[in-house]
Amino acid sequence: MDNFHGYDAQAGTIKISDITSRENNTEILHRLKNNDESFASMCMCNEEDEMDDNRYDDSINYCPESARDLGWLGYFVGNNIHLTNLTCFRLENFNGIIELFCRGLKNNNSIQSLSFCDSDLSECDIFRFMVPFFRNNNTLTELELEECEMGAEVCRSLSLALGGCKHISLKRFTLTDCEIGDEPLVGIILALSMHPQLEEL
Repeated sequence: MDNFHGYDAQAGTIKISDITSRENNTEILHRLKNNDESFASMCMCNEEDEMDDNRYDDSINYCPESARDLGWLGYFVGNNIHLTNLTCFRLENFNGIIELFCRGLKNNNSIQSLSFCDSDLSECDIFRFMVPFFRNNNTLTELELEECEMGAEVCRSLSLALGGCKHISLKRFTLTDCEIGDEPLVGIILALSMHPQLEEL
């Protein structure tokens, strides 16, 4: 589907079981769609990562099977009002289709903590598609990047996203064991200078 309105038109009638065949994915989409107040944290990963990594509770792991269900995941996240923590794990596995997720994500205004872990972001420039999310979200207080590879272009996209924030909610920005060159890092620091409310770097 190419636009958000297309999801809107089908959201009331589509069966979750027609979007994904994975039991855990089905449960998560139901909880997101129904705005389950108890569902506040989610990790997006793939099936191999879910099996190999035990840092996250399996019940919150969403493993996209296709571009179709990645797009629907973004739609339901975008419309959710209770999801506060989102972790994205090894995003290079979604290179070429991550934009479908971001089209819906941009409408979310509940996420307070956003983390990117163990990802080669040079292969998946998610921040280029997340500029509208950063511009519109007024609840994001924490942004974390851990063990991520970031080329110059990705760093420019991140700087643009951070610099484009209309709201001053971000209080904590963390870079841990990330591969970033000196010049791109300067650009990120300059973008962060536009956030005087930051309490921790």
